[in-house]
Amino acid sequence: MQDDTTDFEPLETPEERNEASDLSAEDVPQTVFRVIDGSCPAIECDIPAQTLLHARRDSFLAKSPNVELGPSTHEGFVALQNQSSDTELLYVTPKQVGAVMVFDLSLHRQGLIVAAPNLLAYDAVVDCEVVLDVALPSRPAYRLYHLKGTGRIVTFMAGDLFPLTLAADDQQQVNADLLAAMEPSLAFDLGQIDEDIYVAQLQGAGRIWMQSMPSVTFHHEADDVSASAAPKKSLFSRG
Repeated sequence: MQDDTTDFEPLETPEERNEASDLSAEDVPQTVFRVIDGSCPAIECDIPAQTLLHARRDSFLAKSPNVELGPSTHEGFVALQNQSSDTELLYVTPKQVGAVMVFDLSLHRQGLIVAAPNLLAYDAVVDCEVVLDVALPSRPAYRLYHLKGTGRIVTFMAGDLFPLTLAADDQQQVNADLLAAMEPSLAFDLGQIDEDIYVAQLQGAGRIWMQSMPSVTFHHEADDVSASAAPKKSLFSRG
């Protein structure tokens, strides 16, 4: 298994090799994902010939020898390219108990916004853009990706999954560490109500996917939580 200190040789994409330049994203073969059930599920990926998949570094489990590893365009991910003329296998897995969800972005016109720890893998045809990257004290940065296009993405929800749907006038404050994914139609405000408690205030209409435990474990001393329901400090607003 590779770690974050490994230096990879850059992989040539089909565009860089002037191959398939006349193909649209809809014409590019897509990876097929199959979830292998278990307390910590694994995902079996069929990577079509001459295509590319991005997967989170710490989720990489196993691969066919013909799948090459290279640097991804996003921090914490690796690019896995099938250079052969046949479909090759890749296996990825989260490190926690929970549920895997595969989203077909062609069914989501505006795409989806996914918290960085919850994104396991995405097709190369998916446009993945960082829409929020806030440095927080004593923990990893809080990062959100906006993924859109016609490909598929694989997400992981730690613990149990709790989907919510907000109407146009609805507002909801949720624990930011438990927010796994949401639709871009929702207005988003990240605030802080205690030294190490962050909330996302969301306003509809749109769908939200919550998880029952954070995907990243934070180590801090317990303090008394402020009784105020409103954030003390606003860190980011969107929408």
